[in-house]
Amino acid sequence: TQSPINCGLIVTAEEDEFSETVATDSTSCDNTTAVNMVYERQGFYALTISKQGYQDTVIDEVGVADSLCHVFTRDLTVAMIAE
Repeated sequence: TQSPINCGLIVTAEEDEFSETVATDSTSCDNTTAVNMVYERQGFYALTISKQGYQDTVIDEVGVADSLCHVFTRDLTVAMIAE
């Protein structure tokens, strides 16, 4: 349907021994709000995106590059397939 479904997501970013998981609230959430993670950490991450009623989506090798002062922001839009 091309509608945002950010509420109720579980997103995990992994690189070597590092792992970070962010879960968005399914009841008091704005579906258009971005999921922010791996703050100020460069690297290449495997992302796993999960939501009840949808197939899990895995994206490998998502790069976050170092800049002169911080890291470059990566914006991703992910299409999920309903079960």
